Amino acid sequence: MEFGTWRGLGLLIINLCFGKHDRRLIGIDSFEGLPESSTIWKKGAFANTSLNFTHQNISTKSSNRDSFTLIKGWFNDKSVSDSLCKETNSIALIHFDADLGSSTTEALKVIEPYLKNRIEPIFFLFDDWGCNQDEVPDAFLNWLAIAQLTYNFQAYKISTTRLTRYYKIIFNF
Repeated sequence: MEFGTWRGLGLLIINLCFGKHDRRLIGIDSFEGLPESSTIWKKGAFANTSLNFTHQNISTKSSNRDSFTLIKGWFNDKSVSDSLCKETNSIALIHFDADLGSSTTEALKVIEPYLKNRIEPIFFLFDDWGCNQDEVPDAFLNWLAIAQLTYNFQAYKISTTRLTRYYKIIFNF
């Protein structure tokens, strides 16, 4: 799953990493750009796409195009959670490319139902981690302090670069 799909490149890369698979790849985006400005991003940035453009982009660049589902909407819209629930009941990997701390917080709320009574590990991949320390890192760490107690998990950092951070989430540790 990916929050912040834009033109679909992240989903295409994830698809390539899985190789031949039977997994469903789900991209969630407003396809209207960022909902607000922040210290480094301007409201409306990344609006130079659309649901149709992204769908076409994925369809022409992947031989496994039936594996992809795109959900249009803001992360805090109930329709996004409802659509996601219809698509899957389990998530193995989440790519958070929401750019903003507020959007990352909303994305984390969306995935909480998938953490209840979970046994299998899940991977969180954060893009834009190093763009601004008051954005994505704070959103995740603030959420983590409460969520790991609520859902009985431990987050282990498995990789980091200047701009990214990846975690393996282990349940019932």
